[in-house]
Amino acid sequence: MLRKISISSIATILLVALLLVSILYYLIVYLYPDLYPEYDIFFMSFGQFVGSIFLILFTIVAVALIISIVRRIVK
Repeated sequence: MLRKISISSIATILLVALLLVSILYYLIVYLYPDLYPEYDIFFMSFGQFVGSIFLILFTIVAVALIISIVRRIVK
């Protein structure tokens, strides 16, 4: 049987992942400036991927909130 994962655990995991990416970006840009142009497309693509996921999640949450509000009003 699958265990349920709490929202706070998911939020914590996402926060840690974003912090790690930020630290990696800082290390590459400021400590190794010669390497930065080579990895620019990587960070741009990764940022678009993560942003797309957050946009999809935000859309799902917004739709769920609207549906729950409408259900309360109709009830």
